[in-house]
Amino acid sequence: MQSPACANDNLDPYLQNVIWTGYSPLFSRAHVLTIRDLVVLTSEPAVSPSADLLRVWDEHWPGLGKNDASADLISAGIDQLRIDVLSVLAALD
Repeated sequence: MQSPACANDNLDPYLQNVIWTGYSPLFSRAHVLTIRDLVVLTSEPAVSPSADLLRVWDEHWPGLGKNDASADLISAGIDQLRIDVLSVLAALD
């Protein structure tokens, strides 16, 4: 299925899928909670951004598909968490 054009082409692919295919806020929140739960097995700097992502998700999911600001904030939270998790993983090497 081809995704429609979006005003913000810089969105995280998962977030794009959530917006374009329809989503269940509870199902998507479960993903965010799972990420938060798994990240606590690591160390800083990854733990704080996982809590931040949950907070941002809870505050901004109603705006998904309606305004770019909500999508941008959630996408930025996902991106920051990825950066921090990769940093933790790189330090293990």
